[in-house]
Amino acid sequence: MEAAHAYYTEIERFGLEINRETEAYKIYQKWLQVREFTSKICKEILNDYNNRENVKKGWYLEILKNKLQ
Repeated sequence: MEAAHAYYTEIERFGLEINRETEAYKIYQKWLQVREFTSKICKEILNDYNNRENVKKGWYLEILKNKLQ
């Protein structure tokens, strides 16, 4: 997906038209959404973890597993 990201970024940079109806582009868009979602969650977890004492990271993993199912 990193290659697709580089590809679409360059297309946009050159001002070329993107066919947004292709299956590849739709998969890429879903990947971007998931990446943004997980990035926010990871930042929140690290901030929370750094502000607590005696909390194991495994505790957060269990919460994430339950939320994502």
